Amino acid sequence: MVKSSLNTFADHAPKTEWLRSFFALKQRFYTEHSLGSNMFDFFRRFLRDAGLNGRNTFTEFAEFISRLGWDSENALGLILTNLVYTNPQMAWYTNFMDLKHRYAREELVGALKELGISDKDAASIVKAFKRLAATPLGTVLNWGRVEKKGKEEYLVRTAPKWGSPLVLLYSLFKFAEAMGGEYRAFNLGQLADPTAERQAVSPLRLWGATPAQLKAPLLGLNARYPEYIQVSFTHDLDSINLGPQSSAQVLELIQEV
Repeated sequence: MVKSSLNTFADHAPKTEWLRSFFALKQRFYTEHSLGSNMFDFFRRFLRDAGLNGRNTFTEFAEFISRLGWDSENALGLILTNLVYTNPQMAWYTNFMDLKHRYAREELVGALKELGISDKDAASIVKAFKRLAATPLGTVLNWGRVEKKGKEEYLVRTAPKWGSPLVLLYSLFKFAEAMGGEYRAFNLGQLADPTAERQAVSPLRLWGATPAQLKAPLLGLNARYPEYIQVSFTHDLDSINLGPQSSAQVLELIQEV
């Protein structure tokens, strides 16, 4: 039974202007923001799960994202990765919503209610998707969108861009860490298997990619950063082996590029 904690943003999912203000004010945002108390609390939850807020502190990761340009593809890809591996609501969207399928509001609400979510919380989770899709996560990164046909409105999860292949590498390390830190050897078939039971979202699912679409960037990463990743594609066999480094160390690579 999934608890109501899946509804992590209530009716206060972030808006673009909130994010813009957060990165403009940085540490001063916590004392100078103009949000209501509920808006502020739920926005802090979003920021925390994105790695941007630590006990009312503009984190080192937030500074890094600011230097990249918070609304750039690379920055948004890193933010999305953190959210999917930390926030249960973002993980649910990614795991449940099939790519490019047009979901009516009632379909998503029904699926959530089958998990034991209340009508009110289910409605908030659906509403949050629409608000998230209206931020640069949707408009720049292509994470999701809302389509209208007559009076009907449909929610669609789309394949986000990962920008630099190093963002893809970051997601592989975050996946390994979310799997307990020891899951550093796997293959694309395992990542693509929809029946596999995992405690973390498959990177293939996160990026809405096929195994074939990942081969070229993975080979490129292997050639440039062999100490971080070793991949092999031979006939119908493939293997991906991550080095002993951490996702934080991958961020250092991104900073150097």
